[in-house]
Amino acid sequence: MPSVRAVARKLTEVVRQAARETDSEADFAHRFHAALQEALEELEIDAEVHLEQMMLTARGERTRPDAVYGSVVLEIERPGKLDTSAGLLETRRQLRRHLEAQAEALAAFDLQVVGASLDGIHILFGRVHGGEVVLEEPLQINHQAMERLLLSIRAIVRRRLSPENLAEDFGPGGVVARRTVRTLFRRLRRDLEEQPRVRVLYDEWERIFGIVYGAQPRRAGEDAEELARRFDLEEAVGPEDLKPLLFSVHTYYALLIKLLVREVLPLVALTGLEEIPSLAARLTAMEDGELRETLEALERGDPIAQIAALRNFIEGGFFAWYLDGFDAETADAVREMGRLLARYEPATQRLAPEAARDLFKRLYQELIPRQVRHDLGEYYTPDWLAQLVLDESGYDGEGRFLDPACGSGTFLVLAARRARERGRSLQEILRNVVGFDINPLAVLTARANLVLALSDILDEHHDELDLPVYLTDAVLIPYRHKRQSEMAMEEGELKAGDWWYALTTVGEFVIPAPFAEERRRMEDLMRLLRDAVEGRGGQGVGAETFLEWIQRRFVDSFELTEEEVEQAAPILHNLYTQMQRLQEQKEDSIWTRILINEFAPAYVGRFDYVVGNPPWIRWGYLSEEYRRATLEMWQSHGLFSLKGMEARLGAGEKDFSMLFTYAAADHYLAEGGTLVFLITQEVFKAKGAGEGFRRFRLGEGTPLKVIKAHDLVTLKPFEGAANKTALIVLRKGEETKYPVPYVRWRKRARGRIRPEMDLTAVREATEREDLVAHPTDPPLGPWMTVPRRLVGIVRQMQPSAGAKPAYTARRGASTEPYGVYWLQVKHVRPDGNLVVENMPGRGKRDVPHVENFVIEPTHVYPALRGGNVRRWGTEHEFYVLVVQDPETREGIEEKRLLQEARRTYEYLEQFKEYLLARASFWKYFSRTYYLDSPLSDSQVLAWAREKVKGDSLYWRYAGETARGHRYQIADVPFYTMFNIGPEIFAPFKVVWARMASDLRAAVVGKRRTPFGEKLVIPTDTTSFIAVEDEDEAHYLCALLNSAPCRFYVRAFSSAGRGFGAPSIIRRIRIPPYKPGHYLHKALVESSRRAHELAAQPVVDTEALREVEARADQAAARLWDLTDDDLQAIYDALAGRVPLVEEPGPPERITPIT
Repeated sequence: MPSVRAVARKLTEVVRQAARETDSEADFAHRFHAALQEALEELEIDAEVHLEQMMLTARGERTRPDAVYGSVVLEIERPGKLDTSAGLLETRRQLRRHLEAQAEALAAFDLQVVGASLDGIHILFGRVHGGEVVLEEPLQINHQAMERLLLSIRAIVRRRLSPENLAEDFGPGGVVARRTVRTLFRRLRRDLEEQPRVRVLYDEWERIFGIVYGAQPRRAGEDAEELARRFDLEEAVGPEDLKPLLFSVHTYYALLIKLLVREVLPLVALTGLEEIPSLAARLTAMEDGELRETLEALERGDPIAQIAALRNFIEGGFFAWYLDGFDAETADAVREMGRLLARYEPATQRLAPEAARDLFKRLYQELIPRQVRHDLGEYYTPDWLAQLVLDESGYDGEGRFLDPACGSGTFLVLAARRARERGRSLQEILRNVVGFDINPLAVLTARANLVLALSDILDEHHDELDLPVYLTDAVLIPYRHKRQSEMAMEEGELKAGDWWYALTTVGEFVIPAPFAEERRRMEDLMRLLRDAVEGRGGQGVGAETFLEWIQRRFVDSFELTEEEVEQAAPILHNLYTQMQRLQEQKEDSIWTRILINEFAPAYVGRFDYVVGNPPWIRWGYLSEEYRRATLEMWQSHGLFSLKGMEARLGAGEKDFSMLFTYAAADHYLAEGGTLVFLITQEVFKAKGAGEGFRRFRLGEGTPLKVIKAHDLVTLKPFEGAANKTALIVLRKGEETKYPVPYVRWRKRARGRIRPEMDLTAVREATEREDLVAHPTDPPLGPWMTVPRRLVGIVRQMQPSAGAKPAYTARRGASTEPYGVYWLQVKHVRPDGNLVVENMPGRGKRDVPHVENFVIEPTHVYPALRGGNVRRWGTEHEFYVLVVQDPETREGIEEKRLLQEARRTYEYLEQFKEYLLARASFWKYFSRTYYLDSPLSDSQVLAWAREKVKGDSLYWRYAGETARGHRYQIADVPFYTMFNIGPEIFAPFKVVWARMASDLRAAVVGKRRTPFGEKLVIPTDTTSFIAVEDEDEAHYLCALLNSAPCRFYVRAFSSAGRGFGAPSIIRRIRIPPYKPGHYLHKALVESSRRAHELAAQPVVDTEALREVEARADQAAARLWDLTDDDLQAIYDALAGRVPLVEEPGPPERITPIT
């Protein structure tokens, strides 16, 4: 069968000739239809034809197009009609009516509505998009126009290339995905043992996995089972199978991307060349050997380079492992992929440019279940949010643009489109729109999306091109590791050598500085290195010959001096030896490409705009290797600011996005440039973890100015995720000045903001509060965010600088695992002992269910969790077992507990294994020792006994580290609980819920139980202040529940995980209680009365509101607030705040020249 392009050329000549030789519409139409029908027959396109069929528009207007081929509307005009303004106007009106009628007729079908009017000299294309008719400008009749017409008709009988169709056919609901992933997973299990190169590729991918996703996903077992179910795996899987399963899915997804881009490019790019036949269709008829060779060429990127001169579309080779040990089952799976892909119309994007969406996002979301993606921290940035980020940056297509964590390329594609709208050429776009990502799958996807976005201008440039999307770590960039030091080499020692390195799973690659400092030199060095180790049939040309090549290339061209090359020779010799060893093990092919990418950040220069969505990973979830590698950077930028108990309690749990922001501003942002990142809102609101970030200074040098911040928390823009999304706009080289503009988004009505909405629709569905931010404790405290007119009010309520707080709050008792310490008391025995049942369904840890166990009442107390705290009252739900000595802050000695409460000890002993498995037990109550060699159990016990002071002794081996074999020893009872001191047993406590959205405080003391009056124990989802006097407790409770205090706390403590922490008390000016003070007495009376009213079976809400109003008045007077101030606070609590006016054009910055 001839190609579409060849048939289009012939059709063009016939149509042109018919236009020259005919004058009437009828004669021209007759010859055109005959020629078109012949062309369709040649291409074996069986399209049903209807001539002059009556149609109706939605408005009931009649219209009769000359012909409908399949569903493509054609209107034939007399030759030359489109040359006149009147003729063109009439033709456009006519075609619009035809398309409207066709859209009405096809409303129930998933079909693209397209049409054309032509007069033999020009052709006018039109289509329907989003319910609107889109008419283009007339085009000359040529082979490109006729090819498009033929493709439009062919598209009717082929499957439309859309994200929805791809997800349906190639997702796990289809046979192809399930079969291919199963095949790959079984192959991988085998090849990891039998194929050395597969092991190396997988190990390097796993190293990157630890950086991208964290060292070990918390729900690895559950996630592996979910993936296995999705792809109908019959074999049992465990936590260790999650990564191999993901690697298999990623391999399938990557192969599909490569095949799809290979199908689409010939039809959307380089339209002047002869058509290149479909690869997908050819795959189905290939024998195994030919199929493997074809796939090897595809994995090298040969077909893409042939079509579009793209050198680096495919490189790295992580997902080409399946070619090693290629077998018949794998071949059959690939043929099935080709057979299904061949059904698609690859020209969909060319025929309908608005279809140029991220083709792959939806498919990936289908392949990886939502829960697994969320456990891995994978969230795609919705297009509307990316549009907002670009708008806030001011990027309009001018200047240099970088996304240092580009993912699938959402920001890059939007930036490239804006650059095209500004008339930028292909070369300018590829030079100035750059992306990095450390995830090889993300890099491939971003390159694919960028190629498709630029495909119709790829023929502007016929030299070889590199896509500016690099597989590299944007934080640990090579030139940060430039050293002046001694380095041990296999052939001796190189002293005081200036060299750079990149760390991989096969070792450290060291590059002499003169070769690494310029990209072209680095690329030439890698090319020579690859040719040298692959020379002589893969045996290598030898290190001496390689060094001769280096001499000829760099010295003879006067690019480097003989002295520079001579000094670098030992490093180069070692580099060759290292690569040669990999070549012998068939492991070398990817490393030269990886190294070129690894060094890309050293060559890209500075950018006017650094934009994106950096990784959000908690410090504790990063791999230990990566934590060590980046520690110096955290410290140099001042991002570690906590010490002692604050850090132990987890306040120092930083988010990697903080370091990423500082590193990106430091390495890539030009002076005066703008950085806009999506980031966790905790960098603004967290009390300890965000302090270093809020320095807004790179090390001790360049300042960063916060231009604006957006609070998007309530919109929950990342589907299914509860993370607190914010946006920050920074400018490099200027000091931050408070207050800072702060925009808080809120929905106008209930419902969610859907990911597929555009920014205009999101703006219409939301309101934006016009607030300002300033620190509670200048300059680094959590941000207080309030309407500008209320800034004075919050300053009235802030403590004076350096003032010591009158009260200290604490977090409730840590009672984890809840299934052990939380109890239901079923009844009280006559001897006073309790029959209890544990609550194994509570908490994250599975523990055995124990019923009807008898224990003493001594250590059983009514428990209070945050969810049971109401304003002015509490509810009782369960009891808690507390076997802690509050003075020592450790568990009651085991001997003593056995004597005083043997049954209680026996109850706890059942759970000894689970209690000793607590990470908190070893974190807070053990000492760590490093030994040169491991010990037997008996040796450990003998050695450890010398280290402990009491009767309890527990130890565990925590693995081998760089410092030696790690042992942890604890000399406290196995049931020891954390964060329980004397305060928890105070006679009165003011308690409020943590992790809420508003302050709800109540006074608690003793509660009557079936076994006597017992103190209430607040648990770890509460905060509390302990006092000795009940009136003082009510004084504090009235203040905390007052409208001024609720407003004040909500202004800096964000709803959710961080809300209501004990530290809020340090940030409120609360005077010490004075029994005789009239305002203090009024507050006590209000709280007592409110507690009485709230305790009634039916609450008198009107009376309670009056009491609360009196408390608000007294609190306002205490803080020197006026009635107008109080009214403004009421308005703010009710959401009646000033809204942002719609933005004007963003400020432009002068681009780098």
